[in-house]
Amino acid sequence: MGLDTLERDVKRALNFITKKIEKDVKDATLKEIQFEMERLQTELVSEEELLLVKNYMLGQLLKSADGPYSMTDLYMSVEPYDLDLDFYNKSIESINQITPVRIQELAQKYLRWNDMTVVSAG
Repeated sequence: MGLDTLERDVKRALNFITKKIEKDVKDATLKEIQFEMERLQTELVSEEELLLVKNYMLGQLLKSADGPYSMTDLYMSVEPYDLDLDFYNKSIESINQITPVRIQELAQKYLRWNDMTVVSAG
């Protein structure tokens, strides 16, 4: 792999869903994941659920900044992408400003089941 190939790969986004399940419920689980992805495309998330998720995400960000070693980890997470710590301020702003309509738009653009690759082990 050439250096420019590596550079392009570093700037790509990767989304994944992981779940530890028994083999006998694998198909039902995949069907449920597909159902929820399609639901995000066709139904607006409730304000109550959105507030719950926003609070969780903001709490996780705060937790990840707790202490000098954690702050170093935050810096090391953005530095390879030529970002600075303002990335986290922008993330907080994005979390606070997201709306049910925008979530639906993003789901329609990025959560397309037929574009997904399913990997199953075990």
